[in-house]
Amino acid sequence: MSRKPMDPVKLNLRFTEALRARLEKQAERNNRSMNEEIVRRLEESFGKDDLMDALEKLSDRVTVKINDVIVKQGRARDKGDQS
Repeated sequence: MSRKPMDPVKLNLRFTEALRARLEKQAERNNRSMNEEIVRRLEESFGKDDLMDALEKLSDRVTVKINDVIVKQGRARDKGDQS
C-alpha cells in the first residue's frame, strides 16, 4: 500500500546538541512540541523557496517585457532617422 501525501512518517535525524537545545527552547516559547517546531520550520523554508522561485519567474518575464520595449523604441528611432 502506498503512502498518501499527508500521511505522517517517522524519520530519524541526527544533529548537534546545540541545535537540539535551540529547537527545544523555541518550541517552548511557541508552545509547540519539538516535532511541531521542526515541521513548522521546514514548511516555512519550503514556502520561502516557492516564493523565490515565483519571483525569479516574474523577474524573467519582466526582463523580457523590458527588452521588448527597448527593441521597439530602437526600431521607432531608426524609422524616425530614415525620414
